[in-house]
Amino acid sequence: MSHLLMDENHFSGIISPGIENLINLIQLDLSANDITGQIPEHIGKLTMLQVLNLAGNKLTGCIQSSIGNLTLLSDIILSWNRFEGTIPSTMKILRQLRSLSLSRNSLSGNIPGELFSQLFAVGDCNLADNSFNRTIPLEIGSLINLQKLELSGNRFTGSIPGTISACAVLEDLKLQEFLQDFKSPSVLDLSYNHFR
Repeated sequence: MSHLLMDENHFSGIISPGIENLINLIQLDLSANDITGQIPEHIGKLTMLQVLNLAGNKLTGCIQSSIGNLTLLSDIILSWNRFEGTIPSTMKILRQLRSLSLSRNSLSGNIPGELFSQLFAVGDCNLADNSFNRTIPLEIGSLINLQKLELSGNRFTGSIPGTISACAVLEDLKLQEFLQDFKSPSVLDLSYNHFR
């Protein structure tokens, strides 16, 4: 089996640990269900996987560091769950990644600078509506293929790093925390703020 598409059903329960046996999976889509529990640690054995979509469930716990073993991943979509903790640093290994969506969770801490400095292929990055704090890493300027960036609804401090001007193809930037001089994208969403 290369594609397992079970989205938009009413499945509940946990993701079976036996999923590790589907070693030929290229696409796994369990989105828009009522799945609970954690991502199985052994998901890292699905080394052929290119698309992982678990959005719109009730998954909890941390994002497994073993996800870094999935070096062929082009799309990670984990939005609208209840994940906690930090973004695993092992994600920096995912050099084929084009789309990263972790929005609408309870992730916290800082965004690892090495994540941005290594993921050159990312064109769409959505980390909105979490609890990330500290500053936006300077390494964001390494995302030379970035077209869409959503960081609104977090707890960032400081200012938008000037290195973002290196994101020459950035068209859509959504922040709701602050504004500083930078190369203007075509869409800028700064709604729901308390500017002083």
